Amino acid sequence: MDEEEWTEEDPSSENTPSDEASEGYEGLNELYGALDDQLECEVDEDYDAIRENDTYKPTSESGFQHPLDYPPVEALCDTSTENETLSGTKRCRDGHDRKQAFLEVAQQTCPPHPGYFGGMCVRCGSKRDSDEEGAADRPMEGPRPSDDASVALRYLHPELEVSAGYAHDQRRRTAHEAMQARKLFLVLDLDHTLLNSCKFSDIDPATEAQLDKILRRQSRNPSSAPTLYRLDTFKMYTKLRPGVFELFAALKDKFQFYVYTMGDKQYAHAMASLLDTSGALFKNRIVSNIDCTQKHQKDLDVVMLRGADDLVAILDDTEQVWARNLSNVIPVERYHFFPASAANFKLPGQSLCEREVDENVRSGQLANVSSMLLSVHATFFNNVDACKGAGRDALENGGPVKDVRTLLVQFKKALLADVVVLFSRVFPESESRPHLHPMWRLAESLGAKCASHLGPEVTHVVAAAPGTEKVRRAKERGLKVVSPRWLEATSILWKRMDEEHFAPKDAASDSKDPVPRPTNLIAQDFDTTDSELQPIVELVGDGKSKA
Repeated sequence: MDEEEWTEEDPSSENTPSDEASEGYEGLNELYGALDDQLECEVDEDYDAIRENDTYKPTSESGFQHPLDYPPVEALCDTSTENETLSGTKRCRDGHDRKQAFLEVAQQTCPPHPGYFGGMCVRCGSKRDSDEEGAADRPMEGPRPSDDASVALRYLHPELEVSAGYAHDQRRRTAHEAMQARKLFLVLDLDHTLLNSCKFSDIDPATEAQLDKILRRQSRNPSSAPTLYRLDTFKMYTKLRPGVFELFAALKDKFQFYVYTMGDKQYAHAMASLLDTSGALFKNRIVSNIDCTQKHQKDLDVVMLRGADDLVAILDDTEQVWARNLSNVIPVERYHFFPASAANFKLPGQSLCEREVDENVRSGQLANVSSMLLSVHATFFNNVDACKGAGRDALENGGPVKDVRTLLVQFKKALLADVVVLFSRVFPESESRPHLHPMWRLAESLGAKCASHLGPEVTHVVAAAPGTEKVRRAKERGLKVVSPRWLEATSILWKRMDEEHFAPKDAASDSKDPVPRPTNLIAQDFDTTDSELQPIVELVGDGKSKA
């Protein structure tokens, strides 16, 4: 069909959109859809109402802030009104005119350019200037950055970048929408946090026989969600951590989830699909190693949450990768189900799979973290509500805490707030600065006080060996005597552990423990009826937890 010509009052070649702009137009629908999915906070969006709120105003000079603010094709051109004009000069009659009208208005708006898709502006289609190359890695702190810089959003599309100014405005909008929906953000690691994967080549015959047994049990219970998968595409087994589905069910209305893994993109999306078969929990908020801006480092800026740090909790087994966000991290014990996984971390003893036990769905790592996060969420928004009627002076003089990072510290300190510990053989008595020892600092982070001698205020002796003089005197006084693992278990599981399970042991007996490392506390071989372990048959035999 022949294209109709423009109807113009004052034709001018200067007003005709360029061919390169027309090329840029083609990717706009895909781009806007991706951005809208990424930046929404699952509220019932009345964006005009949100924008009218006094606490949220556009900050860019153009007034544009989000793809919803850009002149959409439908708004630029209403085909039901044949004589409607755009910019006082042109009429729209068909799809071609709609495209041209969009580009003309967009070109009148740019610069500044909100972002680039394949090297072209997402709004006007102009090619990116060469002097803007490399701007994506510029620092983003402080006032609203210039629109000349850009931020890569490769996890949405490998060729997508948005201007630093646009990214700054989007972070503000994302945080505002979260507050409107009374939601916080939860960034989730995959490997050793929510699941454990192992290559076929690392599975010995005995382990494979055990895995086949578990798979058969699962197949007899189709009504229960499987937790063990044989993935021939990746040539590996994947075991989901017990309690992961319960965590999602408990937190999905309170938190917006992000997946952030050092695994590759294909693996990240495959694992996310096992955890979220509907695709509703993560949508396209899945970040892999190719999206990271620094090797072996994770950063909230990649998921457009830099600046909303006070609303973010991070669940990860490795704190060090979050160098810029350590105060947001909730460290979890590494989940080692497979023998090869434990061996890679040089953990002696039998693995969970070999012992035919697994973490308890109701009282294991994820169950305790889930309970704590629900409390953090409730406290956070109770404090938000309390601040609404408070005056400026009250808020400036230590009002209620509205920062997830501070609440995490407060919740941690409440765990052992009534405890005074004395250490025995944990570090040399000649240590000149014991307050710098990791165990001393760990005890203080849990709210405990540390004593230098066995005074009347001491409630617990933390001993690395059972037969010391301090241990003997503590038992005579009826004090609690525990190993350092008691402090570590309390910290990692976010609850005060029963001291009876953590009596100090001598080196010989300690070496016989299934997993003697303190960082694998939930795999200790104490009474499974009152621990974080339960037999696998209880987990997959009838699809229910009996503990």
